[in-house]
Amino acid sequence: MPLSSDRDVAAPSTERALLQRIEEMSFLGGVNERLACAPDFASACRALVELVWEDRYADAVAFVAVDAPRRLCTVQTVLPAGCDVEPTAEMSIDRAPFATALAGTDPVVIRDVPPLPWMPEPDGGMALIAAPLPIRGTVIGLLLVHTRGDATALEEQRRVLALVATSAALALDAARNEAREEFLATLRHDINNPINVALGYVEMLSDRLKRDGGSPEMLALAGSVAESLKAVADLATNHLHMAAIDRGVAGIARDRLDFGALIGEIVDRHRPAASEKNLTLTHEASSVTVYGDRRQLERVVTNLVGNAIKYTPAGGRIEVETESTPTAVCLRVSDTGYGVAEADRQRLFTKYGRFHRDRAIPGTGLGLYLSKAIVEAHGGTVGAASEVGRGSEFTVRLPRLAA
Repeated sequence: MPLSSDRDVAAPSTERALLQRIEEMSFLGGVNERLACAPDFASACRALVELVWEDRYADAVAFVAVDAPRRLCTVQTVLPAGCDVEPTAEMSIDRAPFATALAGTDPVVIRDVPPLPWMPEPDGGMALIAAPLPIRGTVIGLLLVHTRGDATALEEQRRVLALVATSAALALDAARNEAREEFLATLRHDINNPINVALGYVEMLSDRLKRDGGSPEMLALAGSVAESLKAVADLATNHLHMAAIDRGVAGIARDRLDFGALIGEIVDRHRPAASEKNLTLTHEASSVTVYGDRRQLERVVTNLVGNAIKYTPAGGRIEVETESTPTAVCLRVSDTGYGVAEADRQRLFTKYGRFHRDRAIPGTGLGLYLSKAIVEAHGGTVGAASEVGRGSEFTVRLPRLAA
């Protein structure tokens, strides 16, 4: 009987490998499709665990979110459902097997499986495959698969889970960021509401003290409370908004907008503050249209006008001007304030870039950083010219886009 040729032996092996790859691609496609449809982070975690549980023939599958700064792992989902574990149970990141799994970014096979809440009595035939989900160098979660098999089978499982983890990490990170932004938006609202109420009451008290001839000490105290409340509101808003800015100003909602009218509203809103410092605040009104996000652009103008008032001493002057060309809209805010030294100008639009600390001027150092990111997200530019003792001029240019 003639011996089989190498080609005859290789053909079935090649065919099996091809079918295996097709099955893997189909599985990964299912993972991507299910995670993309998940409405939130918790649902995405649950979908991932369900898909792995259904496809990998495992004894148990779990997903834990990793919070590296707090050094905690939080259980999100476990299957089978009868496993004894509390939803969102927290465990130290330093305990086994998390410390081993997080030593790198590739999946690892752990033979000596430590007791875990959902698998309290591991047996000698079981192994744990721990697959980290890294995003931009940071692990956001661990996919933990309790399974059985020889070294070859476990290595094949590990290889497939590495592909799953890479794909799932992107979808879970997107879902987590959407949930975080929704939470931050709610938190901004919940913080600013009571602050605005308190500010309203303080302003009423100030008006009554002025009308009834109240003592200068009480008026000064009311003014100090109002400034403190404004500082808290600014701090909360900027810090909570920074998470979205650092991800590229997610959620720009463009619409046709009369930028000139918006600037006029904001200038009028700042007139009482300018009057208190005996500042001349002028605005050259004009109607200029852009295609942008009103809420975001309102932050930019508020930051620029507010900064001009904060950094201009009593008796100074602030000018707000707008002009347009066939392709661009330009906003200029100039003042006769303290100015910024040439050596410090490169820090003007950086995170936490604060100036004139010796004058005890309140602020977070985030206003210009946020403004630059918002303007650039609209396809525009922002720049500054400044001279110590003579003042500063900030210029914003936005494209005139047709809706």
